[in-house]
Amino acid sequence: MKKYSVEQLVLELIGHINFFGDTNYDLDSVHNLDDLGTLLDLLLVEIADVAEFTKDKPEASAKVIHDQIINIKRDIQEILNDIK
Repeated sequence: MKKYSVEQLVLELIGHINFFGDTNYDLDSVHNLDDLGTLLDLLLVEIADVAEFTKDKPEASAKVIHDQIINIKRDIQEILNDIK
């Protein structure tokens, strides 16, 4: 049985999002982008909720989780800033 990474599974479930120049293919990309946007929104809200919950916790594990979320936020901001 083939083993998939989380990234591969998500891409397989969402489908293609690229431009091809064929009306039907490109319309499928638009629909897939809608699904991807919904998923991103869900995940970002989840991350924001965990960040809010962990930001002032004294436990070391909460700090590690919060720091990881801050790193993810920084990475996302850099990617979004590159989109023209």
